[in-house]
Amino acid sequence: MATSDYVVVILAAGKGTRLKSALAKVLHRAGGRTLIEHVVRACQPLKAREMIAVVGHQAEDVTAAVAPLTHLS
Repeated sequence: MATSDYVVVILAAGKGTRLKSALAKVLHRAGGRTLIEHVVRACQPLKAREMIAVVGHQAEDVTAAVAPLTHLS
């Protein structure tokens, strides 16, 4: 299947202050996966040309959580 002509941009820079947690919002778990993993997995069937995560708070940890997901099928 040909690669699509669009890019998925995931906004993943939230601090999670309303969650009253020091953990970045997207690193919280629900259903056994981090929130960012749920979003990435939901976007994968779109077969976008590229998937970009905009990170901010705890950027290194969020990036580390997203990196292995780029190789999932």
